[in-house]
Amino acid sequence: MPDNAPSPQDVARLLARRSVPAADAGVTRQLECLACDRFTDHAPGPATYDRDGHLLVQWWRCLACREASTVG
Repeated sequence: MPDNAPSPQDVARLLARRSVPAADAGVTRQLECLACDRFTDHAPGPATYDRDGHLLVQWWRCLACREASTVG
């Protein structure tokens, strides 16, 4: 492992801090929910970022059933 590589604990800490719901939780989006089998309102869920802080994946939670998440 290179000397400048982060430790596993540092990586876990960064991922835990970055995998949080989006800041603007009041935003909703109409997305297809596979559990509901229809288009419903979704709210931002957890987001995953790369090492430089760029958004990789934004998950959205279904507000109708709260069982499913989708990428939006």
